[in-house]
Amino acid sequence: MLLTRVITALCLLLLILPILFLAPPAALAGLVAVIALLGGWEFGRLIGLRGAWPYVYAVACLLALIAWHDLPGRHGLTWLLQAAVVCWGVALVLLARGVRTATPGFTVLGAILGLIMLPAFGHATMLLRDAGIGVLLTAAVLVWAADIGAYFVGKAIGRRKLAPSISRGNPGKAPLAAGCWRC
Repeated sequence: MLLTRVITALCLLLLILPILFLAPPAALAGLVAVIALLGGWEFGRLIGLRGAWPYVYAVACLLALIAWHDLPGRHGLTWLLQAAVVCWGVALVLLARGVRTATPGFTVLGAILGLIMLPAFGHATMLLRDAGIGVLLTAAVLVWAADIGAYFVGKAIGRRKLAPSISRGNPGKAPLAAGCWRC
Protein backbone atom coordinates (compact mmCIF):
# COMPACT_ATOMS: atom_id res chain seq x y z
CA MET A 1 0.00 0.00 0.00
CA LEU A 2 2.79 2.42 0.87
CA LEU A 3 4.69 1.69 -2.34
CA THR A 4 1.54 2.36 -4.38
CA ARG A 5 1.06 5.69 -2.60
CA VAL A 6 4.68 6.71 -3.20
CA ILE A 7 4.57 5.81 -6.90
CA THR A 8 1.27 7.65 -7.34
CA ALA A 9 2.65 10.74 -5.58
CA LEU A 10 5.78 10.79 -7.74
CA CYS A 11 3.77 10.45 -10.95
CA LEU A 12 1.44 13.25 -9.89
CA LEU A 13 4.36 15.49 -8.95
CA LEU A 14 5.92 14.90 -12.39
CA LEU A 15 2.65 16.12 -13.88
CA ILE A 16 1.83 18.96 -11.50
CA LEU A 17 5.21 20.68 -10.98
CA PRO A 18 5.82 21.50 -14.67
CA ILE A 19 2.28 22.84 -14.94
CA LEU A 20 2.85 25.03 -11.86
CA PHE A 21 6.23 26.41 -12.89
CA LEU A 22 6.21 26.40 -16.69
CA ALA A 23 2.61 26.68 -17.88
CA PRO A 24 0.19 29.59 -17.62
CA PRO A 25 -2.44 29.56 -14.85
CA ALA A 26 -5.03 28.38 -17.39
CA ALA A 27 -3.20 25.04 -17.60
CA LEU A 28 -3.55 24.62 -13.83
CA ALA A 29 -7.23 25.50 -14.14
CA GLY A 30 -7.60 22.74 -16.72
CA LEU A 31 -5.83 20.26 -14.45
CA VAL A 32 -8.05 21.32 -11.53
CA ALA A 33 -11.11 20.76 -13.73
CA VAL A 34 -9.92 17.24 -14.58
CA ILE A 35 -9.26 16.53 -10.89
CA ALA A 36 -12.74 17.83 -9.98
CA LEU A 37 -14.24 15.60 -12.67
CA LEU A 38 -12.38 12.51 -11.42
CA GLY A 39 -13.13 13.46 -7.81
CA GLY A 40 -16.81 13.80 -8.67
CA TRP A 41 -16.84 10.33 -10.20
CA GLU A 42 -15.16 8.77 -7.17
CA PHE A 43 -17.27 10.75 -4.70
CA GLY A 44 -20.40 9.66 -6.56
CA ARG A 45 -19.38 6.02 -6.07
CA LEU A 46 -18.53 6.69 -2.43
CA ILE A 47 -21.99 8.05 -1.66
CA GLY A 48 -23.65 5.05 -3.26
CA LEU A 49 -24.40 6.04 -6.85
CA ARG A 50 -24.36 3.06 -9.21
CA GLY A 51 -24.46 2.40 -12.94
CA ALA A 52 -23.99 5.53 -15.04
CA TRP A 53 -24.89 7.88 -12.17
CA PRO A 54 -21.29 8.43 -10.93
CA TYR A 55 -20.43 9.73 -14.42
CA VAL A 56 -23.47 12.02 -14.44
CA TYR A 57 -22.51 13.26 -10.99
CA ALA A 58 -18.91 13.90 -12.13
CA VAL A 59 -20.17 16.06 -14.99
CA ALA A 60 -22.50 17.90 -12.58
CA CYS A 61 -19.50 18.66 -10.33
CA LEU A 62 -17.55 19.99 -13.31
CA LEU A 63 -20.51 22.13 -14.39
CA ALA A 64 -20.84 23.45 -10.83
CA LEU A 65 -17.13 24.37 -10.87
CA ILE A 66 -17.61 26.27 -14.13
CA ALA A 67 -20.83 27.93 -12.94
CA TRP A 68 -19.17 29.22 -9.78
CA HIS A 69 -16.32 30.58 -11.89
CA ASP A 70 -18.71 32.55 -14.05
CA LEU A 71 -20.43 34.30 -11.13
CA PRO A 72 -19.72 38.03 -11.13
CA GLY A 73 -17.75 39.45 -8.23
CA ARG A 74 -15.98 37.79 -5.33
CA HIS A 75 -18.99 37.52 -3.00
CA GLY A 76 -20.24 34.31 -4.63
CA LEU A 77 -16.83 32.72 -4.31
CA THR A 78 -16.57 33.76 -0.66
CA TRP A 79 -19.98 32.21 -0.03
CA LEU A 80 -18.89 28.99 -1.78
CA LEU A 81 -15.77 28.67 0.37
CA GLN A 82 -17.72 29.36 3.57
CA ALA A 83 -20.39 26.85 2.57
CA ALA A 84 -17.66 24.28 1.89
CA VAL A 85 -16.37 24.67 5.45
CA VAL A 86 -19.88 23.97 6.75
CA CYS A 87 -20.18 20.98 4.40
CA TRP A 88 -16.90 19.54 5.66
CA GLY A 89 -18.24 19.87 9.20
CA VAL A 90 -21.39 17.96 8.23
CA ALA A 91 -19.26 15.31 6.48
CA LEU A 92 -17.13 14.88 9.60
CA VAL A 93 -20.23 14.41 11.75
CA LEU A 94 -21.50 11.77 9.31
CA LEU A 95 -18.12 10.03 9.33
CA ALA A 96 -17.92 10.08 13.13
CA ARG A 97 -21.45 8.70 13.32
CA GLY A 98 -20.51 5.86 11.01
CA VAL A 99 -22.43 5.09 7.86
CA ARG A 100 -22.87 1.39 7.16
CA THR A 101 -25.01 1.56 4.04
CA ALA A 102 -25.75 4.18 1.45
CA THR A 103 -29.39 5.00 2.19
CA PRO A 104 -31.24 7.28 -0.24
CA GLY A 105 -31.08 10.13 2.29
CA PHE A 106 -27.33 9.68 2.73
CA THR A 107 -26.85 9.64 -1.04
CA VAL A 108 -28.85 12.84 -1.55
CA LEU A 109 -27.07 14.63 1.32
CA GLY A 110 -23.70 13.41 0.06
CA ALA A 111 -24.49 14.60 -3.46
CA ILE A 112 -25.34 18.07 -2.20
CA LEU A 113 -22.21 18.23 -0.05
CA GLY A 114 -20.02 17.14 -2.95
CA LEU A 115 -21.54 19.69 -5.32
CA ILE A 116 -20.31 22.37 -2.92
CA MET A 117 -17.03 20.86 -1.69
CA LEU A 118 -15.55 19.83 -5.05
CA PRO A 119 -16.04 23.20 -6.79
CA ALA A 120 -14.73 24.89 -3.62
CA PHE A 121 -11.56 22.79 -3.89
CA GLY A 122 -11.06 23.97 -7.46
CA HIS A 123 -11.56 27.63 -6.65
CA ALA A 124 -9.46 27.48 -3.49
CA THR A 125 -6.63 25.95 -5.52
CA MET A 126 -6.78 28.77 -8.05
CA LEU A 127 -7.00 31.42 -5.30
CA LEU A 128 -3.87 29.96 -3.70
CA ARG A 129 -2.16 29.98 -7.12
CA ASP A 130 -3.11 33.64 -7.55
CA ALA A 131 -1.46 34.35 -4.19
CA GLY A 132 1.72 32.74 -5.51
CA ILE A 133 3.14 29.37 -6.40
CA GLY A 134 4.91 29.25 -3.03
CA VAL A 135 1.62 29.74 -1.20
CA LEU A 136 -0.04 26.94 -3.18
CA LEU A 137 2.89 24.59 -2.65
CA THR A 138 2.98 25.40 1.07
CA ALA A 139 -0.70 24.51 1.42
CA ALA A 140 -0.18 21.33 -0.59
CA VAL A 141 2.83 20.29 1.50
CA LEU A 142 0.83 20.85 4.70
CA VAL A 143 -1.97 18.61 3.40
CA TRP A 144 0.50 15.96 2.23
CA ALA A 145 2.35 16.04 5.57
CA ALA A 146 -0.90 15.63 7.49
CA ASP A 147 -1.96 12.75 5.25
CA ILE A 148 1.42 11.02 5.52
CA GLY A 149 1.50 11.56 9.29
CA ALA A 150 -2.01 10.17 9.69
CA TYR A 151 -1.08 7.13 7.61
CA PHE A 152 1.98 6.29 9.71
CA VAL A 153 0.36 7.08 13.07
CA GLY A 154 -2.60 4.91 12.07
CA LYS A 155 -0.26 2.07 11.11
CA ALA A 156 1.77 2.42 14.32
CA ILE A 157 -0.87 2.95 17.01
CA GLY A 158 -4.24 2.78 15.30
CA ARG A 159 -6.59 0.30 16.92
CA ARG A 160 -10.02 1.53 15.86
CA LYS A 161 -10.83 2.50 12.29
CA LEU A 162 -12.40 5.93 11.86
CA ALA A 163 -14.48 4.78 8.91
CA PRO A 164 -14.81 1.00 9.13
CA SER A 165 -17.56 0.83 6.52
CA ILE A 166 -15.27 2.20 3.78
CA SER A 167 -11.89 0.99 4.96
CA ARG A 168 -10.10 -1.37 2.62
CA GLY A 169 -8.41 -3.15 5.50
CA ASN A 170 -11.72 -4.36 6.91
CA PRO A 171 -12.04 -8.03 5.93
CA GLY A 172 -15.48 -9.55 5.80
CA LYS A 173 -17.33 -6.30 5.21
CA ALA A 174 -18.05 -4.87 1.80
CA PRO A 175 -16.88 -1.28 1.54
CA LEU A 176 -19.50 1.37 0.95
CA ALA A 177 -17.78 2.18 -2.33
CA ALA A 178 -15.83 -0.71 -3.72
CA GLY A 179 -12.54 0.40 -5.19
CA CYS A 180 -12.14 3.61 -3.19
CA TRP A 181 -8.41 4.26 -3.63
CA ARG A 182 -8.12 6.67 -0.69
CA CYS A 183 -9.64 4.32 1.89
